[in-house]
Amino acid sequence: MDPALDGYLAALRRELIPEMAAGRRLLTAFSRHPGAFHAGLATGKGWRMFGRFCRGEMTWLDVARNPLAGIALSVLSRT
Repeated sequence: MDPALDGYLAALRRELIPEMAAGRRLLTAFSRHPGAFHAGLATGKGWRMFGRFCRGEMTWLDVARNPLAGIALSVLSRT
């Protein structure tokens, strides 16, 4: 492997790939249970988190790592 790519590959593994996995997890939950997903966003905590995400204060990974969101995603991602 080209040594010049080592830093790039490390950054991908550290930053982009986890974000993509979190986004995939959120999309799966939404696709399987859109009503429940929206109901969660309609709560005070859900709405505040959505606002923080929209303002760029949170990433997909931050959302997925939130304890309450993580529990909800675990439930909603099941088939």
